[in-house]
Amino acid sequence: MSRPALALLAVVALAPAGPRAADWPNFGGPNRDNASAERGLLAAWPKGGPPRVWLRPDLGSGYSGPAVVGDRLYIMAGDATDEHLLALEVATGKTAWSEKVGPLYTNDYGDGPRGTPTVSDGRVFALGARGDLLCADAATGTRLWAASLTDLGGEVPGWG
Repeated sequence: MSRPALALLAVVALAPAGPRAADWPNFGGPNRDNASAERGLLAAWPKGGPPRVWLRPDLGSGYSGPAVVGDRLYIMAGDATDEHLLALEVATGKTAWSEKVGPLYTNDYGDGPRGTPTVSDGRVFALGARGDLLCADAATGTRLWAASLTDLGGEVPGWG
């Protein structure tokens, strides 16, 4: 067998067994059009629905959408006093890390963050409902920088 053929065989043999879902790194997905390129999805669900992989009812308050990149799901949630950016392990739902974004936003329509994190070039960006902007290392959650849009002259809208 030729070297190129052996190299190709090695690449094929070491490649992941199944297809990996495409990343969804920000609000609206990779093209910001809410369209998924996934194919081969179930046309009909089995009785009782698909099996649940994990559930996290303890994340707290808020209206954040998820961003998914690789084996991590990034989401925002509020606790009794603060809003946080969390990285969850896709396979298990366990928290990989959590970083405070800013104080909890409260109003009559529901408390907590409203934004979807954005992941780009190994960084994750989160905007809290009170205008607190955080940039963290996507792998570790280490705070790289933060800014307050209200300190820069912005105002918190009535809906956060």
